[in-house]
Amino acid sequence: MEYVIINGEIVKKDEAILTSFFWNDPLFITEKVWFGFGGIPLFDEKLDKLSKQLQIIGAITPPLFLNQREFFRRIKRMLNKNRFYRSGLIHFQLLIAGTETNFVLYATPFEQSEFRYHDSGILIRFAENHKFSKSSMLFADNFTRIFDQVAFAMIKEPAVQGFIFLNEKGLVCDAGLSNVFFVKKNTLLTPSLATGCIPDHLRKLIIEAAVNLHLQIIEPEEIIPETVSKMDEIFFAGEVTGIQWVLGIDTKRFVHPVSAQIHNEMNKILFNKVH
Repeated sequence: MEYVIINGEIVKKDEAILTSFFWNDPLFITEKVWFGFGGIPLFDEKLDKLSKQLQIIGAITPPLFLNQREFFRRIKRMLNKNRFYRSGLIHFQLLIAGTETNFVLYATPFEQSEFRYHDSGILIRFAENHKFSKSSMLFADNFTRIFDQVAFAMIKEPAVQGFIFLNEKGLVCDAGLSNVFFVKKNTLLTPSLATGCIPDHLRKLIIEAAVNLHLQIIEPEEIIPETVSKMDEIFFAGEVTGIQWVLGIDTKRFVHPVSAQIHNEMNKILFNKVH
């Protein structure tokens, strides 16, 4: 990566001077958005999410965030100057201090052109730390990343590659940085937003893909841990993490044909959003 965006201006990374941003002990907000198929399919949704976060904490929204067409043009130019033509993540970093909101954008590329699907399954556990379903910070990427990191620090099992989080009621919530989806026969289940699950914009696309595949959709508020091992298939999906299928939890093992079908269908949806 050679070029970044600082407060709307495209500059060379080696020439970027960011020291002054840290003088007033700024508050950080970070977000990531996937790019691919020649566009940024969830760009508008990501800007809306960032704007809401700024409003909640009473911070100033940068004027460029309100001019989505121009902002999109500059980000595309930054990607092209870096020769990132396939897919990857655009990283938003906002530094808020007093009446100032400074922002830095950079990108990391992936080798594949499609949305990521992990070929190998992961082993998971239930996280020991629980989420609070009514927290006002559920939407914040920073908050979610800390929760995920704490879960790994508490378990300390090298073989464990992911977690299912429960809320304060002991009900299935999400997978930390991703939403969790279950398949049972011809039904796709995912915890409702009332559980406090991460409101990732990819969630709607997964459900849309499942509908296109003629699956029945259920979004229950009460999925108890004991029912998880009775599912045919489990997968995690998030804009940052991609789609990860679950190989096993404890001694239970799972298959993954539906997640692969949903991945293919979702790529069609993402492609259509930018063309």
